[in-house]
Amino acid sequence: MTEEIEKVPEEKDNFNVIVGDWVLVKYAACSCDLTSKGCDINCCCDADCTSNDKIAFSTCIAMPVVQLREVCVSDTLLLFVNGQYEARGNGGGLFCIYRDNYQERNLYPDISIGSNANIINALVNKYRKTTYSSGDQIINSYQSSFKFGDPLFILYSSNIKGFLAQPLHGEFCSLTNAARFLNSNKSTCVQQVKDIKNQCLNDVNWNGINFVYGFQVAPYPSYIMEMGVGLNQSSNLISPTLKLPIMCNENCFYSNISKPSVQVDGGCNNVLSKITYAVTYSTNITIKIINVDVFVTLANISKNSASFLQTFEYKFQSASTNVQPNSSVSTNSSLYSASNISLQENVSSDVGFSSTVLFERSGNPGYLIDYPLIVGYLIPNNFSGMVNLSVLTTIKPTTSSMCEDASFNRIPVKFGIDFLTACFVSVKKNMTDNDCVIWQDQIFNLLLKDLPTHVASFGSLDGSTAAGWIAIVNNKPTSKPSSSNGECQNMVMGVSFEILYAKTGLFGNPQRKVVGFQVKYNTPRSLYFLCIEKPCSSSYKQKFVVTQSIAYIDISSTPQAEYRPIPTFTAKAPNDFLYPFF
Repeated sequence: MTEEIEKVPEEKDNFNVIVGDWVLVKYAACSCDLTSKGCDINCCCDADCTSNDKIAFSTCIAMPVVQLREVCVSDTLLLFVNGQYEARGNGGGLFCIYRDNYQERNLYPDISIGSNANIINALVNKYRKTTYSSGDQIINSYQSSFKFGDPLFILYSSNIKGFLAQPLHGEFCSLTNAARFLNSNKSTCVQQVKDIKNQCLNDVNWNGINFVYGFQVAPYPSYIMEMGVGLNQSSNLISPTLKLPIMCNENCFYSNISKPSVQVDGGCNNVLSKITYAVTYSTNITIKIINVDVFVTLANISKNSASFLQTFEYKFQSASTNVQPNSSVSTNSSLYSASNISLQENVSSDVGFSSTVLFERSGNPGYLIDYPLIVGYLIPNNFSGMVNLSVLTTIKPTTSSMCEDASFNRIPVKFGIDFLTACFVSVKKNMTDNDCVIWQDQIFNLLLKDLPTHVASFGSLDGSTAAGWIAIVNNKPTSKPSSSNGECQNMVMGVSFEILYAKTGLFGNPQRKVVGFQVKYNTPRSLYFLCIEKPCSSSYKQKFVVTQSIAYIDISSTPQAEYRPIPTFTAKAPNDFLYPFF
């Protein structure tokens, strides 16, 4: 006699497929089905795969399952299951789990926050673990007394503000780093020789005159940065003093500094080799600079030189001491070469053999990491509420690092991938109000190019209906930038896309769901114009950085166990229990 097991009929709901409580509890979705109207290889649960398609499958992609261990099956039964799931008996059969009456304990809570910016900001502050700094050095005010680390501001003959420069930390000379007050140091860098004749006559960094004349030093930071003092309008501005004699690396001395000149044999004379700024400051009431002495060393380079060294030195002393430069000159030069690095991007294309339009999902249903974020535009006046699908992109760094090139080179936003990217814009001096507004609009067009209106909550949404799409919160600043002394004020130089998501469904197979998306704008700043070119002309353009970041924030919460309250014991006594005391 064979005893048959009566199985519970198959049930389906939004989360589970229960094929007999003793066999299987699993997520209803087919997570490996990532192609709509197309068969995914080795995805045995794909409804688009025919029996002929499955003949070519080598295996079936395993799906996450949760097996019930304590089931109502006796150990005495010989059970055969033609599948990957295993049923284990409970032994005696006296106590067993026949049906789970509280299935919600196996599911993530469903989170839906809509498009409320206040709720999004509250969740961002609660769950965000990392943040990107805008990197903007916003200086609200300048002091009337120097402090350690303050830049040494200068004013060029063209009434353009700048700072005394020193090389960045690197092999080759890049004089874009500001010299800092009381930061005595000496830096040596390499100047490359590419076209010696042209560089000898035109390269401003080869000409020592540009480092001595044509500018004046501010006695304290706020003197020219806030008061707007022009050149020669005040005797408090300090003109650097060239100290004689001019030294050279061939035991010769010059009575005056000269421009570089081309030699008969094709070399270059009078090239700047070393410069020392000896800064004297006063500590009477306020700390301010009262004198700047400059010591210059020149050199001659031959026609066949591939490079030469330049040294920049800063020394600081109070008014009670004297400053003497280091007269030692290095005559050694080295040949530096940079390796060319080529980046090759692999591009693959999909070839279709059917006229059916395939929709590539980014998950089914939840998003998969490193798959495109699905966005779109809600079609107005459409009865069915369809959504036009689009691609969310960000600026891509280029070899020039300029935003003009980045506007044509963009990369798609991938789910779960946080990153920060940036580029530069070149802004000229003497900007008008209209110029600032035009620049701000161009920056917004770059950062928000083709910004969609909605984002798909799940990676399987194809836009055929508006259900499951969330409006993107985009509170774009309404205030306009303006110009003050030719510099743009109230400029927004970066945005951040903050994407909130939560895990839903079973613990064993969680699905990632986007629950909020907001565009957050960086704090407006002023574009302070500081010239680093020598000599500095009115046509000089300064670079300012524009940033864009993507941040994914997990706000998942785990379900909390719920228990019935402990029953209370109700004790009753007869009415005359305390008789005859009462």
